[in-house]
Amino acid sequence: AAREESESDLRQRLDGVKAARLRAESRASEEESRAEEAEGDNVELRRCLGASEEERCRVEGELARTRDKLAQMRELATATQTQLNESREECARLESERRSLHEQVLDLKGNVRVFARLRPFLPRETNRSSQPPRPCVEFPDDDPDRRKLLITSRTGSGSSKAAEQTHRFQFDRTFPSQTGQEHLFEEVGQLVRSVADGHKVCIFAYGQTGSGKTFTMEGGGTSAASSNAGMIPRSAHTLFRNMD
Repeated sequence: AAREESESDLRQRLDGVKAARLRAESRASEEESRAEEAEGDNVELRRCLGASEEERCRVEGELARTRDKLAQMRELATATQTQLNESREECARLESERRSLHEQVLDLKGNVRVFARLRPFLPRETNRSSQPPRPCVEFPDDDPDRRKLLITSRTGSGSSKAAEQTHRFQFDRTFPSQTGQEHLFEEVGQLVRSVADGHKVCIFAYGQTGSGKTFTMEGGGTSAASSNAGMIPRSAHTLFRNMD
């Protein structure tokens, strides 16, 4: 009986050893699997690390090139700002010189100037008779500067030379009846430029009723772009354009 008990104990111990060996082999197999997985992970990590290193080198290269470009752009901006300041100073100098020359031109022409403009005959004046009306104002041919005009006054009746008397007048500028509004404003526009420069200017039209004052100053159009626009809308348009 004692022998049987001893054999039974040995068998139990042997079974326990076998079970322990199986468990150890199972754990060893699991550890080997984990080691293989870890090795695979290490390989992948090394590959990712290599790619990251390449990306870092590429980014550092781009960053260095970007810094170089930024430095060049800063140098260019500094040079451009210097040129801009020089251009502004040159513009200010030229503007001052322009104002001085403009004032000299106006002083030479006179602070007070008188222009004479002859309006054309109106339809009601040309339809009074079958004969065309005879103008009483003439512009001398020997006056290239257009500063003189001749006015013939008639006394009595008839067309006798003895009944006519010629008077000579001289102005700063004369404008025949065919003169357009734009051509007239070429003379007035210089005074408008003086207004923009800060000077006081007065322009007014003087003459009897029906002599063309309203047409000269206001014109026959509602827009400054109209060919018949007068001195007032043209002056306002010029002032606002210079302000812009």
